[in-house]
Amino acid sequence: MSADKKTFQPLYTVMIRRGEKVVQGIPTKMLVPYIEGKKLLCTDAISGDGVKWTRLDQHFQLARYFKDETSAEVLPDAPSPFPQDDDIELEADSLSSKVDEEPVPPALSKFENQLNQVAEMLKDLNK
Repeated sequence: MSADKKTFQPLYTVMIRRGEKVVQGIPTKMLVPYIEGKKLLCTDAISGDGVKWTRLDQHFQLARYFKDETSAEVLPDAPSPFPQDDDIELEADSLSSKVDEEPVPPALSKFENQLNQVAEMLKDLNK
């Protein structure tokens, strides 16, 4: 290999940006568990240097994990790289337990809406 060619050095930690929040030192081996656990969103951005950012759903190695966005299941075993997000979920859970009626989780209602839309389209096709 000539001295002119750059050698690829694997990254062991990366930065994740969600809106204005940036979390540094995320182990790369935890990215897939975070994505599968719905702790990282397709709109989050990833960077190795903090200068060039790429959306996770557009990253050449990670985009495939966002192909099935219809799953409403959240895996609790993957901790969030954004610890304050877990705190917000806990507060929402404690508030919802005070309400007499059982609330529908937002992800489930979104999923139900999508299913209803598909059902309506199928009905239209069968006419």
